[in-house]
Amino acid sequence: MAECTSAAVYKNIKHCPGDLVTPGIRAEVFFIPKADIASWPTADPNNGVYTSEAKFVLQEGKKWHTIKGMKTQGNVKAEPTGEKPICTFDVTLNVFVPGTKNEVIAFANMAVNDDLVFAYMTADGALRVIGTEFGDVDVKPSLDTGSKSGDNCGETCAITSNMPYQPLALTDISCLGAVDDGAAA
Repeated sequence: MAECTSAAVYKNIKHCPGDLVTPGIRAEVFFIPKADIASWPTADPNNGVYTSEAKFVLQEGKKWHTIKGMKTQGNVKAEPTGEKPICTFDVTLNVFVPGTKNEVIAFANMAVNDDLVFAYMTADGALRVIGTEFGDVDVKPSLDTGSKSGDNCGETCAITSNMPYQPLALTDISCLGAVDDGAAA
C-alpha cells in the first residue's frame, strides 16, 4: 500500500515572527472567455502551482481583458466541499467595479451568461487563476447606485467556481499570454 501514500507531497510549512502578511488582492483583475483559450497550462496541485513552464495559449488575436480602477475591496475565499475522496473547493472572488458607466453595466450583463476565466494577483504578487478547463465559472453581478455621499456606487461581482484545488499560482503575468493594455488599436 506504500504506492498509495500522499506523504511525499507534504513539506514543512513555517511562519516566522515578523513575516509580512498582506491581505487582499491587487486592484486589477484579468478575464477572458473560455472559448478564447486554445490550451491550458499544466497544473501541479500537489505543489500549489502550475508547472514552471506553464502558459496559456490563446486563440489567434485573442487577449485577456482587465478590470482596472476597482477599489481595494476584492478578496478570494476557497472552502472545501464534498466528502473524501472527492473533495473539491468552492472558490469565490469578489470584486467591486466602481461607477455605473455603460461598459461596467455591459460587462455585468454579458458576464452573467458567459463562461469566463479570471486571474488575479494577491497583495504579495502571486498571480492565481479561477476557472479550469472542465469547470464553469459563474459571475453574479449586483448593482448599487448608493443613496448618499460616501456610499459605494458600482457593480459588485461575485465570481465563483467549483475547482478540484484552490487557485494555483502562475510564474508571472507573461504566463497569461496576451493582455489587452487598453491602448487603441
